[in-house]
Amino acid sequence: MEVFEAIAKRRSIRKYVPMPVPEEKLRKVLEAAQAAPSASNRQEYKLIVVTEEETKKRLVRAAADQGFLAEAGVVIVACATDPSRKWHAVDIAIAIDHMTLAALELGARVRNPPGRLTTETHLGLRENGRTRASSQGSRHPG
Repeated sequence: MEVFEAIAKRRSIRKYVPMPVPEEKLRKVLEAAQAAPSASNRQEYKLIVVTEEETKKRLVRAAADQGFLAEAGVVIVACATDPSRKWHAVDIAIAIDHMTLAALELGARVRNPPGRLTTETHLGLRENGRTRASSQGSRHPG
C-alpha cells in the first residue's frame, strides 16, 4: 500500500470482532514502533501488549469507559519511562503512528489511543515492581 493510500484509508474503529491477533502480525506492528525515530534515539517508552480480558476491562474503566477497548483482540499501551523528558509525548505519538500504519498495511482495524490514561500501577499492569507483558525490544540503529 502506498503512503497516501494508507492515509486516505485510515479510520478510527470502535467496533471489533473479538479474535486473537496472529503473533507474526503483532510482531511486525511492534517492530514498526521500534523503527520510529525519537529524541536522541532514546525511545524512552515501553509498549505493553494486553490480551487478557480482565486487564482490558480495567483499561476500559481507566479510559473513561471506552468499551471498544475490551472488544479488541489486543490492546497496546504505550508508557513513557521518563515523563519529565521534554519530548516524551511526541516520541510516543510517532511510535503509535508507525504501529497504526503498519497495522493498516497488515489488514488490521485500529483505533488510536483514547488519550492519556494513568500510571501502569493504577491500570494493574505492574506485578511485583515489574511491568507484565512488556514488548519493547532493542532500539533501532541510529
